[in-house]
Amino acid sequence: MMQWIYRSISALLLATMGCSSAVQHGAPPLPSPSPLAGKSWKTPDEVLAPSGSTPVWKKRLSGYPTDIALDASGNELAVATVPSLDRVGGFKKNQLFWFGPQGQTRWHKVMKNPTRALSIASDGSLMVLSNYNDEIRGYDVRGKKLWTASGTCEPYALSGPRMILCYHDDDAQPGIAFDAYSWSGKKLFSRPASADIVAFKISADEKRVAIGLVGGKAILYGGKDFHEIARASVPGEIADVAPASVGSGDRSGMVVLYHTPTPSSGYMAWVRPNGSILNAVELRVPADQVAIAPDASTAYVCGNAEEGQYLLGLVPGVSTPSWLRSAPQGAHYDQRMIALSGKNGVVTSFFDGSAFVSHITAYRPEGKLAWAIPIEHPANESSYLYQVAVGEPGKAIATAIDDGEIAVYRIP
Repeated sequence: MMQWIYRSISALLLATMGCSSAVQHGAPPLPSPSPLAGKSWKTPDEVLAPSGSTPVWKKRLSGYPTDIALDASGNELAVATVPSLDRVGGFKKNQLFWFGPQGQTRWHKVMKNPTRALSIASDGSLMVLSNYNDEIRGYDVRGKKLWTASGTCEPYALSGPRMILCYHDDDAQPGIAFDAYSWSGKKLFSRPASADIVAFKISADEKRVAIGLVGGKAILYGGKDFHEIARASVPGEIADVAPASVGSGDRSGMVVLYHTPTPSSGYMAWVRPNGSILNAVELRVPADQVAIAPDASTAYVCGNAEEGQYLLGLVPGVSTPSWLRSAPQGAHYDQRMIALSGKNGVVTSFFDGSAFVSHITAYRPEGKLAWAIPIEHPANESSYLYQVAVGEPGKAIATAIDDGEIAVYRIP
């Protein structure tokens, strides 16, 4: 019982956003859901060759992981944990780790306050975290605390602009979308929010931000100071947003996932950089997250519900999804979906409850399976895939199982 209490605490500590043209509805229904890639879980094309599915390194920590972050090279991994009092040998305090290329511990700290969220810069030069004492902290690769600032938010360390953006999530001060800090922790500016924020995403090139507000408003920010550049309205409540990278053309500045009450359905809208809506697609399956390729050529929607897990691929201007992949039952934890550039497509995960295996999968933009990594969970330990981090542009994957196991894999 205590184990589940602490896992519930972990989940709470963690808890991977102008006028528009008329939205188009009435898309024909999708084909009936089929098993993942249309085949059973154990077929050869769903599993990597042995060399591809062997982690570069793996270890089990003495606490339960609540957040992980990987740099672009896949060499530097940051992990925050909470106490595991119910486990023999479990650690009784909050911890923070920074691991190097082969899993060596660069440094380890016992933390007085649990970590709310953490981020590591893509160049591996800076880790930023927020904690439950309303602090934001910066650490370097040697474990030196560089600075501390006051704030309650979810931080993102952006190597390109050398700036930290801090998203004001449910626990943070209302009326502000996000704050910006310099690399040295000095507060630079804040961007206001006219309603509660329900979604926040940063583009792959770290040059745009999209947010979703209660009431169906979505805002796109850009420029060196992340000022507002576009605003769109959708006829429903927003579930998620995702901005395209700069230079992706005029067909999409961002995509918006939203739900309508009457009739009850989910939609994804393509929004141009000027805020007008190119078109919207009715999804007809559970939908929780949206992601967009950096060049805006493809968008992806995933959903996780009791009746199953779903992944859809969509292209701008087309009124129906291009392809659908699904699994027959829901997963225990939602995983962050990450869209990559070019043929790399999208990375997500599917859970197979009958075999107690999670498959971290990558699908190419046309829907073809690129690779899959099976993550086994001993059923008698009730352990599940809890966190996945991808080193951009998709060269490495880090995983955390909620029993304390962490691992890093190289993507073929």
